[in-house]
Amino acid sequence: MPRTLLLLTLIACTGLNRRQRRRNPSLEAARVGDELFARRGEDAANLDAAITSWQAALVDFPDSALLLQRLSRAWMLRGLREPERRPPGFVVAREMGIRCLLTEPQVASLVSTFGRLDSRSIDESNRAICLTWASLSWSRWLLEHDVAGAAIDLDQVTAMARRAILLRPDAHQGAPHHALGLALSLPPEPLGPDLEGAERELLLAQTAAPDRWQVTVDLAVLVYGPQPSRHGEFRSLLEDVVSREPVSGPEGYGNLAAQLAAAEALEEGPRPRWAL
Repeated sequence: MPRTLLLLTLIACTGLNRRQRRRNPSLEAARVGDELFARRGEDAANLDAAITSWQAALVDFPDSALLLQRLSRAWMLRGLREPERRPPGFVVAREMGIRCLLTEPQVASLVSTFGRLDSRSIDESNRAICLTWASLSWSRWLLEHDVAGAAIDLDQVTAMARRAILLRPDAHQGAPHHALGLALSLPPEPLGPDLEGAERELLLAQTAAPDRWQVTVDLAVLVYGPQPSRHGEFRSLLEDVVSREPVSGPEGYGNLAAQLAAAEALEEGPRPRWAL
């Protein structure tokens, strides 16, 4: 390659790299939190430190989808592991997830015009992660409250998960399938839960992420538990989760929460749909 052409190529590449950094300056701001979050399984305090780091960065980059999706996931995990802490993890996780979706201009415009979020307006594949955590955390919140009076919420939660699957089904090892499985299992009997669909989606999520034990617990409690003919599977799955040796690495944090939830569910026994 002639020296002049090589020089022009290098200048062009340098300019591209600089433009990329200018377009996404929050990537560097997220780095410290990312490193802490990756070590959450070794020390639970790392999750709080990651949240603190990302929230500090959010002050400088309030419209960063990258930071908001990380915060949504982290707050949801904290809600699973420490539900008694304040502020409630699932509430903040849902807020961060929805804020992330609103960083897409056409979504914000439609919300401003019509006063509601339409998941069908979300086109960018990187927003699938925001949809996933917003849907999962909203479902978790509904499980803690009265889902019977929240039909509108259930529709929105389900629509978010379906859109996430359409955009990027393999995000975070099949997490959108987990979100849809959870959403389909939520309606009480008068609202028609789709337990067959929920089982299908949760099994897909379980296959994609075998080291994420919360999927197995949700399958047992929300799909098998309410069906008397499947109580054997309910107990078998939960006993298996409780007996597992902890997995080292990042998933260890959430897996401890899953084991605690499995032990509690075994002690309480299967619950009918109206009691979920």
